[in-house]
Amino acid sequence: MSVPPPGPDSASGRLVDRLIASFERRHQTFANRAILVIATPLMVWGGLAILRALPVPAAISGVPLLNWALAGGAALVGGAFVLSLRLGWAMLAFVALLLVLVAIFGSDAVLPIWQSGITFLVLGWIAWLVGRRIEGRPRDLGEIAFDLLMAPVWLIATILRLLRIGY
Repeated sequence: MSVPPPGPDSASGRLVDRLIASFERRHQTFANRAILVIATPLMVWGGLAILRALPVPAAISGVPLLNWALAGGAALVGGAFVLSLRLGWAMLAFVALLLVLVAIFGSDAVLPIWQSGITFLVLGWIAWLVGRRIEGRPRDLGEIAFDLLMAPVWLIATILRLLRIGY
């Protein structure tokens, strides 16, 4: 009987593999994962839109394009880079796309960007809660916080896996 090689669940695996495996253990149903694929970009876009609407301090308002949304996106990208370089580059592309959409939507929207951000954040949150309900397992506050931070990383890692690009 042969012993299987260490996988992402083993203690010897990379941190990113262990974190993603932990996230996937709590999100096993196809319906929940499908909902996450839709809800995650909605929540991230909504969060970036709300951050974009926050006033910029006078000390940094002279720097072009610098705002809270860019800072929030940079934190998300920085976290992904800490886990993996390829994951970081892919997260940079994802966040850049969402920031461009926030800028376009904010400059041409009928509603103020913060109202659209709240709407998309709430829609994503509701979808996320439906997915949690489908999974049927209660979660504590620590798991919820972990899931919210890991959902964008899991989404990007899943896309990279589908494209057969290692991370």
